[in-house]
Amino acid sequence: MLLGAAFVQVTGAEDGAAHLVAFRLYEAGLMSGAGRYAAMCGKAVLAASMATAPVRRCPLCRASLSEPES
Repeated sequence: MLLGAAFVQVTGAEDGAAHLVAFRLYEAGLMSGAGRYAAMCGKAVLAASMATAPVRRCPLCRASLSEPES
């Protein structure tokens, strides 16, 4: 788990998945006005309507939060 990091869940308009976006990147996306956010999985997520419920969680975003097993 990444300690001290805050994340925002953004539902992707293209895939319906709930992606995790670091708060500072979410703020940058808001300021740009483009509606795209850099998710933990590496995808530039086009945000769906705020009323759109996610279909599933993005497995790559969730995996990126886990520490590698040793």
